[in-house]
Amino acid sequence: MTANIEKLEKELAQTKAKLADAKARQRAEKRKLNTRVKIIIGGALLSAPGHEDSIRDLVQRVTREADRKVLAKAGLIQQTHREMRE
Repeated sequence: MTANIEKLEKELAQTKAKLADAKARQRAEKRKLNTRVKIIIGGALLSAPGHEDSIRDLVQRVTREADRKVLAKAGLIQQTHREMRE
């Protein structure tokens, strides 16, 4: 009888591990899809006629310094908030 309980506990642990792996794969797929959507939308925005005004309006909402540095490096903004204060 003890062997049967041990076997069931082992199977339960394996099933829980499989479930955790499946959930991790699902989260990774969701992140990949979200990233892809952002890339597609960003590409559509950048290729739209007259997109300069739209981008200018959008980048004003970006406050995270690391993100603003990337936008400045890409030439989408002149300088970062920190550079303006210095």
